[in-house]
Amino acid sequence: MKKIRYILMMALGVCAMMAGCQELDSPTNNIPTIQTGDATEITASSATITAILSNGTASGRVIFQISTSEDMSDAYESENMLLRNLAPGTTYYYIAMMRSFDGKNEVKGEMKSFTTNSSIRLESVMLTDWEGKTENVTWDFLGTYLITDNGEFSLYGGYGNMYTTKKYDSATEKDLWNLPKEIVPPANTPLKLCAYFPYIENKKADDMFVRVDTYKYDDEIMWGCSETITDKNPVAHIKMKQVLSRIILLVKAGEHFNSNTTITSVVIMDNGKNLLPTGADLDIATGEFGNRSYMEDGNFRQTNITPTDEASQAFMNLIPSEFGEKTVSLLLSTSEGHSIKVDFPASSWEAGKVYEYPVTIDDAVITIGDVTIREWENNEGGDITVND
Repeated sequence: MKKIRYILMMALGVCAMMAGCQELDSPTNNIPTIQTGDATEITASSATITAILSNGTASGRVIFQISTSEDMSDAYESENMLLRNLAPGTTYYYIAMMRSFDGKNEVKGEMKSFTTNSSIRLESVMLTDWEGKTENVTWDFLGTYLITDNGEFSLYGGYGNMYTTKKYDSATEKDLWNLPKEIVPPANTPLKLCAYFPYIENKKADDMFVRVDTYKYDDEIMWGCSETITDKNPVAHIKMKQVLSRIILLVKAGEHFNSNTTITSVVIMDNGKNLLPTGADLDIATGEFGNRSYMEDGNFRQTNITPTDEASQAFMNLIPSEFGEKTVSLLLSTSEGHSIKVDFPASSWEAGKVYEYPVTIDDAVITIGDVTIREWENNEGGDITVND
């Protein structure tokens, strides 16, 4: 009899703890248990957390305790499973609990944690040749653009022409690239990070084109984009490549050439056919050239070459182009006031490739030999005698 009274007292005590418990003669156990579920759909600023209820019919509400400290010292409570406005790259600890409506009693699950995705990080920038060989870039700054990767390639969030710098981190023994702003990628919006070099200062952020003029300049222009960046994978690796073609002239003297004559300028021109641009706009999103312009005088370089039986080099970096026979010409001017002209053979000058032409000048006659085509080697040296 005493044992039965003791059991009844225990049952009354449990019912007092939980609101909405059943009558004592009910055979069902109404004491609930709760488990903290896993976090899903984690982004840089949001996550969904869950709870699993079982064993019981007592009424109450599910509440989550959430904190950025494992000791829950800064915990706050939320009844929402979808957590918003979280800090990127941060670990959150959470506990699911069921609390009676009067707030007097509660049961808790175990503690779990999740880490929000980080803001966009540029981890590496490589320069890649046509054969797939890559090496770290030697420059310590770039111009970068954040672009939506949904087929339309529009600028995202005004993040254009960002001056992005590289600094060596002695702790990790790695080069760290630093975007000028903390950018959290949005959910369900694929992005890509595109870069160009050399950086152009005072360029509008929403200007997604880089003007390249080759009529008298020999800058090397590099461009590249990362693979798709998402809120779940915000890390960018950029592979860059040369976007211009390099034309090298190997100038030699012929048997009857006047040894006192100097080549004072070199011009590559297209004879008014609008086949060889002297300027164009590089599209940051695609790496393609558009809005080409043409100058009647062609691509001009001053030189100081005195041809001998050993070849001297003159070079130009030109916008990639394709042309047929007798449409693009080479014009040499001499210190004696003469000009000598010869046509290039039909060619397709591709980005990132070097085209070497042997050129022989002999008593007012100039000839072009067979071209040699090779990959563009980075930091290329040699006896370049062209002067801007």
